[in-house]
Amino acid sequence: MQDRLARSAVNVTVAMAVFAAAFGLYVFTGPSDVAWMSGAEYQRRVVQAEIGDGPWHQPLFVLLSQPFLALPWGGLAQRANWAAAFFAAGACLFVYLLMKMLLQMAPQFIARRVGVLAAVTLGVSHTLWMRAVTPGPEPLDACLLAAMLFFLIRFANVGGARNLYAGSGILGLSFVNNPLTLFVSPIVLLYARFIQPPVTRNVGAVRLRGFVVFLVAASIGLALTASSWFARQAFTIPAEQWAWLTFWNRMSLTWDAPLQESLTRFATMLLLNFPPWTALVGLLGLFELFRRQKYVFWLVFPMFVIYGFLVVTLDLEAPIPSYLAVWMLFSVMVGFGWWKLLAGGNWQGFAAALLLSASPALVYRFAPVAVRYARTELRVRALLDVPLELPLDPLAFQLNPDRRKLPEAREFALSALRALPEHAIVIAPSRASELVLAPVRYLAEVEGESTTRFVSIGADAATPLGTLTTDLETSPVFAMGLHPAHEAVTALLATHHFRAEGFWFRLVSINDSSRVLDDRPLSGVRDDALDDSHLVGVWYGHVEPQGYPLTLHIVGGRGNLSGTAVLNAEGARPWQASFTRLSSTVGTVLGSAELGEPNGDKLHFHVDARQTGNKLKGSWNVFEIPRLAGTFVVWRQESKPSLTSRR
Repeated sequence: MQDRLARSAVNVTVAMAVFAAAFGLYVFTGPSDVAWMSGAEYQRRVVQAEIGDGPWHQPLFVLLSQPFLALPWGGLAQRANWAAAFFAAGACLFVYLLMKMLLQMAPQFIARRVGVLAAVTLGVSHTLWMRAVTPGPEPLDACLLAAMLFFLIRFANVGGARNLYAGSGILGLSFVNNPLTLFVSPIVLLYARFIQPPVTRNVGAVRLRGFVVFLVAASIGLALTASSWFARQAFTIPAEQWAWLTFWNRMSLTWDAPLQESLTRFATMLLLNFPPWTALVGLLGLFELFRRQKYVFWLVFPMFVIYGFLVVTLDLEAPIPSYLAVWMLFSVMVGFGWWKLLAGGNWQGFAAALLLSASPALVYRFAPVAVRYARTELRVRALLDVPLELPLDPLAFQLNPDRRKLPEAREFALSALRALPEHAIVIAPSRASELVLAPVRYLAEVEGESTTRFVSIGADAATPLGTLTTDLETSPVFAMGLHPAHEAVTALLATHHFRAEGFWFRLVSINDSSRVLDDRPLSGVRDDALDDSHLVGVWYGHVEPQGYPLTLHIVGGRGNLSGTAVLNAEGARPWQASFTRLSSTVGTVLGSAELGEPNGDKLHFHVDARQTGNKLKGSWNVFEIPRLAGTFVVWRQESKPSLTSRR
């Protein structure tokens, strides 16, 4: 009896140590104040208890985070961070318990060691770590998935109807937090149907009640959706939410650029999260899992394949939760691999395995090349989205020794708010701009730092912008980040245009006296004139369809034109490129431009414009990012506008 109590005490102590170590790691490396991007967005949503209008808004994370706001320590933003750290640590704890339970055939001291190794593998994986340090639903997704596997496999091993009910209920709740659970539900339900649990009476009735529990838990998300529709009296699904239901339209099933890029990114993320030796251990564990526990293999491996398939083929707004599921399931395979290698049970082998499992933390700290490489695509894509070098990876500044010299989120948000006039209106024309605005909106709405009103039009193309143009008479309208283009914003370019002012883009009328944006013939100049000296001068306009302000400075003589193109002049982050005329075609400006900073990311443009009167209109193509291709229109200015003065 005493030996059993002693073993139980050791098991509980080790389990609590796993949880406490993971929780402490995430709290220590996470921000203690307002976060960036999606972290700040969820901080605001948690504080304001904004659950959204359906499972696509991850209401479960907001609801389960509410108790953390009652803690007497830290600020509101920090308490929201602790919620994410708590759920991520819970995922590590359940992975430990799962591995320990799966190795019942092994001595307990070996099962504990293997469970610790599996938990460490998941805990220091870059994706989970990156999501655990700031608020967001992804750590809760991993925690729910690990808990579901634990209770379902426990039901298969030792029986007990409560284990099935718990696993089924957690599966249903997972759908409320992550609609991707819809794809793995059939696998789980089939597994619960065909396993034969020991010492369980009336198995059919137990399974039926478990299915009912699953339906009740899953219906929470549907009830939230229905209540939102009823409140709005609009029983329609916006386009971005409809994409969850028509997922087959968002899949890249052929070997084209999107699928190839997805596979490359998946391989990069796998290498970034788990070093090559860990991948080999996981592959060994996969075969060991198949050899020893086939009923577990046919639950875990199909889920791994499904989530991995979704990662590389599904083009949705937020496919990151599927990454977390892949890493969690992969950690289970790694645990079985270490069991195969550590069957002897010596301490020397366990110490070496622990060092290898924790090695990603050392890689991130002293050789952050993988972190830089993984964010390259995001950084190039965001050149036109953000006014400053924002940390797209919320953990990178902790792992990189030079911290990238990034500004604090609060500092950035306060500076941006103070640059706005009273009662300004800020529009978010895309999801990207919503994330960039997140810390600004947090300070304005949670802490009352400004009277600014925020209007999101990224999710609903039917948002009437006519009311905004009406408000221009009394309240100035601003935006931050105009890419990707929104059709409602693009429609404004016929009567309005955006002018860069520091961090912001201000929406002004096309009749604004400070710029010439109306068509008029050039006095004494024909459009097909051979002498193109009339093209020399300053031209101002915008890029379509996004609306970024563009200024061309054309110099030179007949047949030898060149100049500079300035994107977002007068803004906090203007981009200047030099271009050279490559063709002497009459009435055209044809050339190429390189946009970017020396020794930094570059965008290469092809410019092709034709002059009509005092207007140059043409196309521009970005070789690195084809979807940025579009057109531009600029008008010749009567006098050179100042590029440093604020208007």
